[in-house]
Amino acid sequence: MTNNANSRRLITSCPRPHAMAGSPFALTVQKTSFDPVPHQRSSFFWDTFVKRVEPFLRILFSWSLQELRTKSTRVDPQSSLSGPEIALEMAIYYVATNSLLDEECQQATGLSQPNLLAEHQARCESALSRLNLLCITDLTAIKAIVFYVVGCLLEPSFISLTIIDC
Repeated sequence: MTNNANSRRLITSCPRPHAMAGSPFALTVQKTSFDPVPHQRSSFFWDTFVKRVEPFLRILFSWSLQELRTKSTRVDPQSSLSGPEIALEMAIYYVATNSLLDEECQQATGLSQPNLLAEHQARCESALSRLNLLCITDLTAIKAIVFYVVGCLLEPSFISLTIIDC
């Protein structure tokens, strides 16, 4: 019996089945692309996040938060952001929307809070579904998941209850 070092290496090029396949999360989340959030609305949600959420959930450095905000409010933000950064941005919008009252959403965006929550939750779930959740190598993706879970805890739905049960 030969002791071949190559036979001991893991085969990483072989595609693995996605672990979420067959789960309620995989069945309900569609990997759709969305139009970018309008600049005015984007700025409003960033300000809301910094004032209402970030002081209580300090998992971001202020310099990294500012860098992400600058990148995400560019003319074409989707081209300058990585997958985990897009997921974090969408999770920030989702949790910021959860911190608002319906009247505040109506005044600032002209949309109701339930409509904004549904939109931002769908955006966040779509961005998270594009990440390999079982092999996360980026701390930004973990931060996005934390904000998403916090947002889900504030607004119960079928998917959030499924996540909490796991």
